[in-house]
Amino acid sequence: MNIKLSKTQRNIKIFFWVLLIASSFLLIYQIYYLKLLEERVIESTRKDLTEKINTASNNLVKKFKDLENIVDKQKEYFNYRWDIDSFTLKRRLKKVCLKNKFIFGISVMYLPKDTIRKKNHLISNYTRRKGNEIFSDRVPYDYSINNEKSFWFHKILNKETEWISYRGRTSKKIITTFGKPFYRNKKDEKDEKPRGVIFANYSSDNIKDIVNKLDMGNLGYNIIISKEGKFIYHPTKEYVEDEKTLLDFPKHEGFKELDKILKEKTPVFKEGSLSYYANNKEDWIFYKTIPRTNWTLISVYPTKDKNAQEKRQQLLLIVLNLFFIFFSGISLYIKIYNNNNENSIWVYTSLISLALIFGIISNWYLTLEFPGSKSSEANNLVIIDKTSLNKFCQDINEKYRKVGVDESIFIPTGVYIQSFNFSDANDVSLTGYIWQKYRLDCPKEIRREFIFPESISHKIKKSYSRIEGDSEIIGWYFETTLRQAFDYSKYPFDKKEIFG
Repeated sequence: MNIKLSKTQRNIKIFFWVLLIASSFLLIYQIYYLKLLEERVIESTRKDLTEKINTASNNLVKKFKDLENIVDKQKEYFNYRWDIDSFTLKRRLKKVCLKNKFIFGISVMYLPKDTIRKKNHLISNYTRRKGNEIFSDRVPYDYSINNEKSFWFHKILNKETEWISYRGRTSKKIITTFGKPFYRNKKDEKDEKPRGVIFANYSSDNIKDIVNKLDMGNLGYNIIISKEGKFIYHPTKEYVEDEKTLLDFPKHEGFKELDKILKEKTPVFKEGSLSYYANNKEDWIFYKTIPRTNWTLISVYPTKDKNAQEKRQQLLLIVLNLFFIFFSGISLYIKIYNNNNENSIWVYTSLISLALIFGIISNWYLTLEFPGSKSSEANNLVIIDKTSLNKFCQDINEKYRKVGVDESIFIPTGVYIQSFNFSDANDVSLTGYIWQKYRLDCPKEIRREFIFPESISHKIKKSYSRIEGDSEIIGWYFETTLRQAFDYSKYPFDKKEIFG
């Protein structure tokens, strides 16, 4: 059947064909650009994090090299030296500590000249830092006995390793040590009969200061593991003290996969990244073997879409183009071929209504999934686990340390919101409980209380107080009304954040 079209209908037909073709091309371009945008963000973030982990690794290598140079210089002095004067030794080691403020301690342990009279007991002097002071001590334990207390000494003595980490018996800190054996004479060196060991070390605090300079954002964090897989550094210090490994976190899929990679025999020096899903989102792990030590520096980075607003705009354009394609298609059919058909008009109207409903639902989804960024939201910090909390506390301490302030005192606090309601357009009423944990040695100047800075009225009643171990736990019941500056300009697609 041939249908004759008027000039107006032909123009309408051309218009809708142009709209249909243009919308289709724009749709293809927007989908391509959205994919390109995601790849660009991923590539940029990966490149940035790779550069950061390389910088941190190089800084660690430089510090380790400085420690090695100190030990090499002292070995050069003590090697083939028959008589070692204890007073000269003590003065020399103290001078080394004063000159090199980055080291935690240095020691020389050796067999005396008369080994029969001394019964092969090692003579030792350990010079170390304690705060701003330097102490020199004779080590009371006989390290010539090889057991769990002195295993690290014998590993260095027997040239099994030069770098090793262990818990200090005096400092109770994780000590990272570099050491070398020295000899009475060239013959003993040839026969591999060392007289003693010279070593210098870092404490976990020294390592922490280096690693913390690697900025991983609010939720990202860094760890270091030894060749044996034990934590040498972790934001949660209990993991280091308890000598935990990656496999102690079986629910962490990223750690399980990384452990398999690190246990592979080749290549010896490993470097790369992997992704895994946690809490319904993709996270990244970057890892690199630190030369000299065979330790591994690991950066855990929770992904966060830095271009969420731009991505939202692209998705909105895709939805808009889909609407135009749909609208153009049905218009071509209705306007040209069924212009005088009443049923077709109803079909046309229904389809347009469905298209509008689709547009509204799509806009609602995009608004909730990719909300417009605000300065307050950009600075929000969401702490999801103990590691994130410890990382946050470390960052706060680091900021205060830069301005010469001692470490902050953190008060563990819990909040339970029992009820809340919107009293009016700008006021929110809350009831609930707050409990806090104060160490018994917490300064008396710190008052056992809390405040709601945004409160216009409140009622606080102490509910209980009890002693648990070395801490006091205090609980309160509260009722408060908070004044908020809500913005209703985007209603009903807005969201409200309550600040106390």
